[in-house]
Amino acid sequence: MKDLLDEKQVAFAALVYHADWLLYGETDEERAGADEAIEFLKHFPTAKLMLAHVAADPVREHHLYEKQKNQLKCIADIAQRAAEEGIVTVYHPNSGDNSIFRYENDYHIMFDTLYTKGIGYAPDAGHMANAGIDPLKIIKEHRSIVQHVHFKDMTADHVWATMGEGIIDFKPIVDFLKETNYQGWIMTEDESPMAVQDSDSVVLADGKYMHSIM
Repeated sequence: MKDLLDEKQVAFAALVYHADWLLYGETDEERAGADEAIEFLKHFPTAKLMLAHVAADPVREHHLYEKQKNQLKCIADIAQRAAEEGIVTVYHPNSGDNSIFRYENDYHIMFDTLYTKGIGYAPDAGHMANAGIDPLKIIKEHRSIVQHVHFKDMTADHVWATMGEGIIDFKPIVDFLKETNYQGWIMTEDESPMAVQDSDSVVLADGKYMHSIM
C-alpha cells in the first residue's frame, strides 16, 4: 500500500477503525482489530488512527451511561497503545439514531476523556448539524484538540446533500481553522443520493465547492 501511494503521490491521511466496545475493556476480537490497525499505521507515521463507534444496541437509552463509560475506556486503551508506537488517535462521534455520543450533552462526557487521555477530536460538521449541534461553536470550543476534520452537507429535512447544496455554512469553519493555524486534513464526504447515482460528477462538484471556500 505504501509503495503504491508513494508511486501515485497520494497521502494517507487516516485509518478508521469501528467496533462495538460494549464492555468495560476490549474483547479479544476488538483488541486484535485495533492492534492490526496500529501495526498498519506504523508505515504511515503522519496518518491518524480514527476511532468510531458501531452502534450495536438498537435502543440508544438502554444503559446509556454504562455504554458511554465502557466505550471511552476502550478507546483510551487503544489510544495509549497507539501512542506507544508514535501514532495519534482521534475520536469521531456520529449522529445515528442509536449513537451513544450524538447530542451536545453526550459530547460533554466524551470530551472529559479526550482531554484527560490526550486523544484528539475529529469533528464531523454534518453529523453535528444532523444532531442539532452548531459545528462552528463546538470546533471553536475544542480547537486545541481538533486534529482531523470531516465535512458533509445536509438538507433542512436531514437528508445528506452534495457539498454546498445543503444548509451547513462551511466557510466560517474553514476561515476559523485557517485563523488558528490548523495543519490537519479536512476530509470531504458525500453521502447524498446523487453520489450513489453519479459519483464521478459529485466528486468533481464537491472539489470545486471546496476550492471556492478555501
